[in-house]
Amino acid sequence: MLDNFIYSLNATIPVFLVIVLGWALGRAKMLNAGFVEVANKLTYSVTLPVMLFLKSPRWMPPLCWICRFWPLVFGDDCLHLAHLGRGALVYER
Repeated sequence: MLDNFIYSLNATIPVFLVIVLGWALGRAKMLNAGFVEVANKLTYSVTLPVMLFLKSPRWMPPLCWICRFWPLVFGDDCLHLAHLGRGALVYER
């Protein structure tokens, strides 16, 4: 049980430390709105997709799984892309 707790802390503490660091740098006026906007675009448009691609598993599911579940996966992907597109349109207004 303690192993699970330590594993969870190792996964979440770096995220919270980055959040606290960003908050502290913002309070100290070391980050302005222009930098934050450019950093967000860089993170979400470049580094996050690259990380997801590099960290994706190299394992390929058996063909019977692909044939059985592809409509579900394809539909889920379409819904996520539509939701992201709608969010981008609302954000740009």
